[in-house]
Amino acid sequence: MSVEDIKKINMLAQELLDHGISASRDDAMKQAQEMLNKQLADSGEEKSTAADTETSMKADDSTDRMMNMVRRSKEYMDRELVKFRKEMETIKAEMNAVKQKVESINKPGPKPPMPPRPEPVDKGSNQQQNQQPQSQQQQPQQQEQKEESHPKRGNVNSEDVSIEKMFYYGNK
Repeated sequence: MSVEDIKKINMLAQELLDHGISASRDDAMKQAQEMLNKQLADSGEEKSTAADTETSMKADDSTDRMMNMVRRSKEYMDRELVKFRKEMETIKAEMNAVKQKVESINKPGPKPPMPPRPEPVDKGSNQQQNQQPQSQQQQPQQQEQKEESHPKRGNVNSEDVSIEKMFYYGNK
């Protein structure tokens, strides 16, 4: 047997193992040798003998068995792919339904108008009510001015904070 034949047998045996056609490495080697012998016999490189005929019959049986296994595995994979496709379609439909629900929840709907609060009206307080809106307008302006001068808002000068308080230089 030549080196090329041994390489072919090893490659074929590995393929048989990868596809799950043979259970062990020894079985794969035997099947690969039988298949290679069959190919050699078909090409006319070897003379046919009774032993070769038996070997070729075994090779035919093994190829038929391999073809059967390949066909069954292909059918199984097709069935599984169809299942996965159906599951993906149902998941997509569920995701779309969830998206629509979220959009409907987040969508700002028309708010019902708030009825105005009735204020108790006193006859003598008519003048006081006219003065109150003016004082209420002044209060928000004062609050805005107070907020603007807040030190966290960035209205701080470099002279206001010493650098020694910000950085630690050693033993103190």
